Amino acid sequence: MFSIPTRLIANEEKVNLIEISQCGNCRLNRRTNLGQILTPGNELGADIWQSKDIFGLSVNIDLCNIEELPIDAQKDDVNIIPINTKDAHFISDEQLSDFDFDNIEVEKLDTLIVYMIIKELSNIDGTYPFKKGTPEEVIHNFKLEIVYKPMVLNVFHFQVEILSDESGNWKQISRENNKKYIRGLASKIRARILEERKIYPLA
Repeated sequence: MFSIPTRLIANEEKVNLIEISQCGNCRLNRRTNLGQILTPGNELGADIWQSKDIFGLSVNIDLCNIEELPIDAQKDDVNIIPINTKDAHFISDEQLSDFDFDNIEVEKLDTLIVYMIIKELSNIDGTYPFKKGTPEEVIHNFKLEIVYKPMVLNVFHFQVEILSDESGNWKQISRENNKKYIRGLASKIRARILEERKIYPLA
């Protein structure tokens, strides 16, 4: 255990800098909670995350121009998690007085990390059926959206959201949606990411 690195603590200046610096070439790092991510055939295994995790998938951005910016980050920062401290979505600097940063301890997990590239994920879209195989079958559309959701204790936090037009407007699908056809969509998206080789082991 050690104190939270200052580089991870959000403030308005850092958040604004990340917002304007992100681009399609930036990577999104994700911890796997696994000790082995490659199959005997040297492919990424499907167990790198559960299907439902694709909705609101939590990742850290690895800015491709980080060396040119007045902020610091490490590729394995995604493995750092707070201990006995409840994090919060960052809104403004006014929140910072609610945290005693000198006494916030974190641990660094020993897991392998994978990454995805923003522009490759953003290109994933398609259709999925509702009431498949029945006279009432309806085809809906989905697409992926990369959303910046900084946390007070993790300024680099992003989420991969799945949007559906099922309601007539584009809306995010919640991972709490346990309907069978939505579970099928989650499996389909995860399979596409793997089959189209849009996920890579961090060297």
